[in-house]
Amino acid sequence: MKLELLQKKYLAYLQAHSFVGEPENLYEPINYIMNLGGKRIRPVLSMAAGLAFDAPVNDTLRLAHAIETFHNFTLVHDDIMDEAESRRGKQTVHIRNGLPTAILARDNMLILAFQMFEGCRPDVLSVFLKTAQEVSNGQQMDMNFEESSDVTMLDYLEMIRLKTAVLLGCSCYVGAANAGADSETSHKMYAFAEQMGMAFQMQDDWLDTFGSKAETGKTEGGDIISKKKMWLYLKAREKENTIDDIYTIEDPTIRVKEAREYFKQLGLDKELLAEQDKYYQKSLEILTSLNLEDDKMLPFLEIAS
Repeated sequence: MKLELLQKKYLAYLQAHSFVGEPENLYEPINYIMNLGGKRIRPVLSMAAGLAFDAPVNDTLRLAHAIETFHNFTLVHDDIMDEAESRRGKQTVHIRNGLPTAILARDNMLILAFQMFEGCRPDVLSVFLKTAQEVSNGQQMDMNFEESSDVTMLDYLEMIRLKTAVLLGCSCYVGAANAGADSETSHKMYAFAEQMGMAFQMQDDWLDTFGSKAETGKTEGGDIISKKKMWLYLKAREKENTIDDIYTIEDPTIRVKEAREYFKQLGLDKELLAEQDKYYQKSLEILTSLNLEDDKMLPFLEIAS
């Protein structure tokens, strides 16, 4: 099934399963963030993994929805900690609804996601719980990096694996295992999506620095404004120390402009994309090893590209 059709199937399920409860103003912001847009990569990955092992599409939707709910929980969480004002071009939940309500809505989303895993295979729940913990670990690492002066490239790669890649891996594992795939195959599906997730996060870091708000829906140069130790910063520091001087510039607009120019001067914009491609190619290699039929392979190839 093509990516577009899976997206439509999931969006129809999302619309039919709005979260309701009392007090109403606790659930309204949950539905707001869930309907804010995006490509729905994680639920679609889970659905595609289920279909790859012959699960009926309707049997894939509940756990796909659980994963998307958890993902959006992490977005509310990140936005609060980053003090972000926009997400996908719209107000973040804590700006729109206030910090106390955003915190409570965020916590409720985590519980709702867990509830949707009730009754599934023990290994499926175990992988999801492990992933939820790893995502928290990755987020704390990311926050710690802002105050640390000795972050290494290996630290960064582990952080993005935990913060981003493991949830993509979990999405594929959950879909495949819930459809009855054996352990080895389910773990291969996980490995494919994890490698793709590493490439995905590198692309996200590239866009944060070199993309426009129109492309990303986020503040341009947000990582530079927050002085995050992302790939570009760490690679620049390996080559020279000038980047630390740039990061001390008080005016965030000037800091972003100077850092962008410096990264391009070092050729790091192209180098980052080349590094990203290594993970992308590895993900395709693992996917190919699964020997899926062409129609079952299609959505994974579409998502990866």
